Parts: sequence; C-alpha cells; structure tokens
Amino acid sequence: EQSEQEKQKMFHLTVFAKDNDGYKNLMELLTIGYLEGFYHKPRVDKKALKEFSQGIICLSGCLQSELSEALKLNNEKLSLELIDEYKSIFGQENFYIELIDNNIPEQKELIKKLLDISKKTNTPVVATNDCHYIHKEDAYAHDVLLCVGTGTTISNPNRLKFATDEFYFKSPLEMIKIFENIPQAIKNTLQIAEKCNVFI
Repeated sequence: EQSEQEKQKMFHLTVFAKDNDGYKNLMELLTIGYLEGFYHKPRVDKKALKEFSQGIICLSGCLQSELSEALKLNNEKLSLELIDEYKSIFGQENFYIELIDNNIPEQKELIKKLLDISKKTNTPVVATNDCHYIHKEDAYAHDVLLCVGTGTTISNPNRLKFATDEFYFKSPLEMIKIFENIPQAIKNTLQIAEKCNVFI
C-alpha cells in the first residue's frame, strides 16, 4: 500500500500524439499542467490522463517514472498494478515499457527488471534515449547551463551534475549497438514512429 506522500510524488511519463485527436488531447494536458497543476513544474494527475487519453501512445518513462520507482523498490505487486492501470488508461496497444541506457549503472540494473516485467505482462519494450543536448561534446556546455540554472559554479563538487556525457542525440547505428541484445526494442521504436500520424 502506498503512503499519501508516495501518491503525491511527481513521476515522469513519455507520451506521443498518435493522431490529430491525440495532438489536441496533449494540448489539453499541457494547458491543465500549466494552469491547474503547476507546482515548481507543470504536472497532471491520472484523472486528467484518463479524460484526455484518446489518440495518445504512452511509454513507461525514465528512472524517475512511477514504474521504475516501484521496480527499484522490488515491489512487483505495485509494478503489475501500474502496468494494468496504464494499459486501461491508454489502451493495451498504446502502452510500452521504456528502456533507456545512458551508460549509468542504475539504468542497466533497471533494464533487467523492466525486461522481466515485460515478459510477465506481455508488454512490448521500446528503446529510447534520454537526450539533453545534440552532440557528445556539448556535455560541458550543458554542465555550465545547469550551474547557471541552479545558481552554482563548476568548482562546486556538490552541484547538480549528470553522471555521464551520454545524454546527447544518438544516431540510429549507435542506438542499435546499445540495444543489440534487445532488437525488438529497436523495432518497436520504428513501430511507434509509424503509428504516429499527426497532420496539422
């Protein structure tokens, strides 16, 4: 059972507009996030997700996602409940378990658990890349930007800092190499791209 504090915690989720209805619903969710749910950052609750889920593809999210948190705590019961809940919100065919590998040990450990729960629930996996800058050599500039944003300096050892310089936009070949042992995750990336057809 989750505590009230755990229920109120903010989590990350990745969503895509599958069609024009999905695009309109994402605009509705963005508006709600900024006008009704804003607290330090825009946010929406599951009630809003349920109301505006039509035409949206959902991925389970990064290390800071609700599913990832449950798996890091080895709470399989909650993990299974969350997958069922997201499938009921977005539809069985519109929910994927997201695999991210920026060469961080915690991500690599989580991928094992995500693959296991994927098999148990017959939920497809998809390879993505947590991307914060375009080129690998932009990592230092991004580090400086974080310092500016958090009011600190590069010389501060306790500053907010990314663990690796792997948060850049990777090429298809780089992604295929990273996930060479999970080819279906790469195939599903293309499948999702083909599912998304928005015409504005």
